Amino acid sequence: MTERVTLRFQGLMLEKFLERALEQGAHFDSVRRTGRRRAVLVTDGQGAVVLMALARQFALDVKEVSRRGPGVWARRLGRRWTLPAALALCGALSLSFLSRLWIIDVGMLDESGGEAPIFLALEQLGYVPGAPLGRVDTRQLALSIQSLCPEFSYVGVRVQGVRMVVEATRAQDAPGLYDPQAARDLVAAQDALLLSLDVMAGTAAAKPGQVVKKGQVLIRGEERDQRDSTRGVCALGVAIGRVWLTGQAQAPLTRQVFRDTGRVSYTRTLCLLDWRWPLTQGERFALERLESRRLPIGGLALPLYILEEARFQQREVLERADEAALKEQIGKIALEEALSALPEGVQPVDKWIEYSMIEGEIVRARAVVEIRPNIAVAREALNS
Repeated sequence: MTERVTLRFQGLMLEKFLERALEQGAHFDSVRRTGRRRAVLVTDGQGAVVLMALARQFALDVKEVSRRGPGVWARRLGRRWTLPAALALCGALSLSFLSRLWIIDVGMLDESGGEAPIFLALEQLGYVPGAPLGRVDTRQLALSIQSLCPEFSYVGVRVQGVRMVVEATRAQDAPGLYDPQAARDLVAAQDALLLSLDVMAGTAAAKPGQVVKKGQVLIRGEERDQRDSTRGVCALGVAIGRVWLTGQAQAPLTRQVFRDTGRVSYTRTLCLLDWRWPLTQGERFALERLESRRLPIGGLALPLYILEEARFQQREVLERADEAALKEQIGKIALEEALSALPEGVQPVDKWIEYSMIEGEIVRARAVVEIRPNIAVAREALNS
C-alpha cells in the first residue's frame, strides 16, 4: 500500500456500503466502528476514490482524517515544482558560504594588547572575511605572520568552521647580562626594616634589624683582593625587608537623607503621540519624589494612553548610620587601596585594619598590609 488514507464515515447502511465498495475494487487495511452510525477505515489511494464516490451515492458524511505514504509526498512535490530547485540553490549557497572565512579573532596570550600588527599582516597575506577556507595552511600562515611581525615570539593559528583564531605572545626583552667587572652598588628600593641580607658579591653596607631609607646603599660594589686592596665589583645579593603598605577611607556617622511624609498627589494626562490633554492636576511639593507610569488605552493599533505622575512629598532628616556596617564598608575601601600598591609577584604576609573617630562625627579606617620583598636593586633601576 503506497498510500494510507484514513476516512471517517457517518450514516446509515454502513455494511451495505462496505460490500458495494469491495465489489468495486476497494481494499481496506482496517475497519473500526466508533458508534452505531460511525466508522473509521484505512484504505489506499484508489480505494479512497471509490469510497468517496460511493459515499455521495449513499448520502454518507465522509471526512478524510489523514493521508500518508510516498505517493502523497510525490504529489506534493509535483504541486511545488520549484521546491527542488530552491533546495538545490540553498545547498549551493550554504556550501559556498561555509567554504569561506567570515570571522577572524586575534588574542594575546600574555594580555599585553596590540593586535593591530597581526590584523595588518593578515590583510597583507590576503586573509580577510570572505577569503576561501580551502587555501588556509595554519602552520605556514603562523610562520608568515611571525616573519612580518618579528615583535611576537609565538603565533598560533587554528580554524573552527568559518572562524579563524590567531593567538600570539609578544617577545620579551632579553635580560641584562651580569658583568662581574662592572662596579655597581645595590641600594634599597623603598623604606623598610631590613630582616636579612645575603651578600653574594660585594661588601655589606647595612645590618639586619636596621631601618633603611629608599636609596640607601645595602651592598657596596667593592671587595678586597689578595693584596689587601679594594677593587670594584658588580654587587650581587638579596635583601629582605619588612614593608608596610597603608590605605585610608573615612565617612560621616550622620548624613542628610530624604524620607516620604506620606502625602501623595497624582497628575493624569491623556496622550496620543505628541498630543497632550490634562485630565487631573495634582499638587506640587517643595521636596518631592516623582514616579510615572503609562496606562495603555488604545493598544497597538492606537497609541493612546494615560500618563500618571505620582508626586510623593519628602522631608530632609538627619540619619545616623549603622556604625558596624559603616566600619565594614570603609574598611574594605581602605584595604583595597593598600592592596592596590602591592608590587607584582609579592604576596602579603599580614594585614589588619584600625579604626578611629574624628570629632565624634567621622569614622576613619586605616588598613595596613605587611609584605617582605627583596628591596635590593641597582641604583639605575631606582632612578628609572
